[in-house]
Parts: sequence; C-alpha cells; structure tokens
Amino acid sequence: MREYFDRLGSEVDTMWSAVGRRPERLSGIASDVLTEVPVPDCLDATAVLDSLVRDDGMPIQRLPSDPFGQPPTVMYFNEGLEVQVLTWLDGSTVIHDHGFDGAFRVAQGSSLHVEYSFLPSESFADGRLLIGELPMLSSEVLGIGDVRPIVSGAGFIHALFHLERPSLTIVVRNLSSETAGPQLEYRPPGMAFEDTRSEARLGMRLRGLQSLRRVDPDEADRAVRELVDTEDLWTGFRVIDFWFEQFGMDSGLRGALDVLGPRYGSLIPVLEAMLDEHGRRRRIIQRRSMLDQQPHRLLMALVANLLGGSAIQSAVEAIFPEEDPGEKVIGLIEEMASPAYRGASGLNLGPAELDTLRSLIRQHHMGEALHALGFEWNAPSLGDALRILEDRT
Repeated sequence: MREYFDRLGSEVDTMWSAVGRRPERLSGIASDVLTEVPVPDCLDATAVLDSLVRDDGMPIQRLPSDPFGQPPTVMYFNEGLEVQVLTWLDGSTVIHDHGFDGAFRVAQGSSLHVEYSFLPSESFADGRLLIGELPMLSSEVLGIGDVRPIVSGAGFIHALFHLERPSLTIVVRNLSSETAGPQLEYRPPGMAFEDTRSEARLGMRLRGLQSLRRVDPDEADRAVRELVDTEDLWTGFRVIDFWFEQFGMDSGLRGALDVLGPRYGSLIPVLEAMLDEHGRRRRIIQRRSMLDQQPHRLLMALVANLLGGSAIQSAVEAIFPEEDPGEKVIGLIEEMASPAYRGASGLNLGPAELDTLRSLIRQHHMGEALHALGFEWNAPSLGDALRILEDRT
C-alpha cells in the first residue's frame, strides 16, 4: 500500500514539476495518474486506519479538527503536493467549492456525487455571505475506480454523499490555489458563505454559548439575541447557524431572527428557507445513521440530497438496475414505515398517507413526493436511541 502511494505521489510530482507546478494544470495530471496507476487489492479502510494508528513513519497529518474524512489520512507530502485517503463512515461533504486543485478517486464503497452552480444576487457582511440561486446541474453514483477532477473556485461546486459504510476516497491536491478566493459552503435553496473553521475566537464564543444553555437556558436565549443585535452581521449569522445546528428552531433562535429582520429584510426569507431545508436534511441523516439495512440507507441518502424527481429516479435506476425505480422506492418506504423498522427510521405513516405516496410516485411525481416525505422525519430522541441500542444488543 505504501508503495502505491509513493508511486502515485512521485508520478504526479514529476509531471506537475515539468509544467512549472502551475495550479491550473494539477487537476488534469492528477486525474490521469489516479486513473492509470493500479490500486492494490490490499487498499481498504482497515489497512489505511491501521497504518494511521500503528505506523510511525507516516507523513505529518492534518489537524484533528479537519472535517473532511473520518479521518483524513495523509499518505504522501512533498512541496505543497498532498495525497490523502479519506475514510467515510456515516459522513458526507457539505456543498462546497475548493481553494485548491487536484482530483479524487473512489477506492472503496460508492458515493452520490452532485454538482451545482451558484448565481449570486446579493451580498452581505463584506461579501462573506451571499444569497442567490443554487440549481443542481447533475447527479451520478460513483463506484470503485471512478475519477473526477477538482478545479478551484466557483466553477466546480459539488457534494459527495457516501452510500456505503465504510467508503474510501483517494485525493491528490495542492495545499491551495493562487487564483481561488475563500472556499465557500453552499446551502439550498440559495445561500453561500465562507469557510469558518479558522475563526478561533468566534469558535470559542460559540462553545461558551452552548455550555451556557446547559447551565442557564434563559440567559443563553438572552445572550443569543444580544449577540445578533449588537455584533456585526457575520457574527450574527454564525451565531444563528450554530444555534440552529445545536438546538433547532427554538425560542432563542426565533428571537434572534426577529432582531435581525428589520435590518436585513431581503436576507431573512432566504435564511429561514435555508434553515428549514438544512433541518430537513439533518434529521434524515440522523435517522439514516440508526438504520442497518443498506437499501434503506441508500434511499434516505437520495431523499436527503436530491430534490428533483428525475435525479432521484436516475440514481435509483443506477443503484438497482434490475428493478422498476418507482416500485422499488414504494417498497422501501413501506418497509421503513412498518413496525419492524419505524422505531429506527422515524417514519410513521398511516394507510391513507401510504396510499397517497404510492399514487404520487406511480403518477411520476417521485421527486415532489419524496421531498415532502422528508419533512415527516423527526430527529431521534434519546428514547429512540436507547431502544435501538437495546434491540441491537
């Protein structure tokens, strides 16, 4: 395995140096080398993680806070060129662009790969927060051996949702591109904002706010409203987004949005719609992590990530090529809503609701039906988690 990564990194290094290590040339070179160099049979998540744990000769690794991968493992590093292996269990990438160039290859498992474009209409917070349209351009299911280039900047906006556990992705990249601006995260229906992991002071304030809520919820609510009211818009947005991630749409968050609304009227409807959609997706992913049946997990990944009916149907056809996509989806929904699975899936549907879903899907309204169904999934409670754990043990 180490020989493979040494060869992979060395060949990219040599070819990239021959063109002056220009960032815009790396994606093509990395794609070609990732395609041509055969991956050894021994390369899997177990081997990679075992090397990370036991091998003292590994290159310098990334910080534990790096969110891409569970974890990311650096296998080669030289003069700004890095080869990583990303292990994924239940994780997925947010919709994002890149501040670097390179390419990736699926080495284990499979992934739902979705590309987007972003059409900005208005900017806030000195350009760090944007609203606009975020149309989906394409979706595909990537399998072992598939390679895709990574191009820095807003010309390549994408997300990967890893369909199997574990999944493994090899990434060849530079540390940063000279031409790219700040890396952005994007959220439906149409919002983009800067990557915020480097803001140590704000990060500590948010951690303090989280603990304050556990100590004194009322004081935490007041603190949230005060921060949004007195700090700059960027800080207010980060506080609102963090609070929603931790506690959902509670009274503290509603109060903060009421404070923000009079000053930034055009932002608020987009922000509220973003939070609504983000919450839908997060609840589905939480429920998905409680399910063991791979077909159920696959369907929930599609519902969480694909909003268009044709995109979902195409993905179902790719994953289950021998079956009718509509009937396959209906069968999976019926299973997840059955007594055997509804405790884990959180999908509680009566006979009339199931009939309506069957009718809509058979009338070619799969996308609309599944998107509406997505709002029926509730986040698991502690009781749900304990019951599932008891069943498994």
